[in-house]
Amino acid sequence: MSVAEEWLKNGTAFPQQPLTKCSDPVNFPKITVSLAGALIVLGGAACAQKDWIDQMLVTVDVTGAWGGDVHSTIGPGGGDLELTLEQTGAQVVGMSRVSGGGATFTLGSIKGTIRGDTLILEDRRGAFTGQLQVSGDDMSGPGSVSGWGPVKITLHRR
Repeated sequence: MSVAEEWLKNGTAFPQQPLTKCSDPVNFPKITVSLAGALIVLGGAACAQKDWIDQMLVTVDVTGAWGGDVHSTIGPGGGDLELTLEQTGAQVVGMSRVSGGGATFTLGSIKGTIRGDTLILEDRRGAFTGQLQVSGDDMSGPGSVSGWGPVKITLHRR
């Protein structure tokens, strides 16, 4: 059958094809709105998380002597805390001492990592940990000390 004969028979020059979901004029707007909504949700979720580049950059230098305090957030326990740190790139090593109640305790060697402006540290036994936000010559944040539980750590560069 020629194109002219097809047009005369059906009123169109192209054979009729069944409508698919995407070519259906009723369903097409629904699909478009659904896809746009999904893109907005995914875009919002991506923006809500801290940029992975920020976490990989080393934006602070914690080398030196730091002093301050560490106190339990759930009960008794606390005292003065001293850290001596040396930083190479994102890696940090050093020594820690706690004093309180007339005694001084050397917690021993510590190691840590800088992620952005945050120092994540622990002693070699895992008895002392911290996640400290560094701001110039100050750093503070949560941690834990074996026997005390969760603690608040506040330090200033000496």
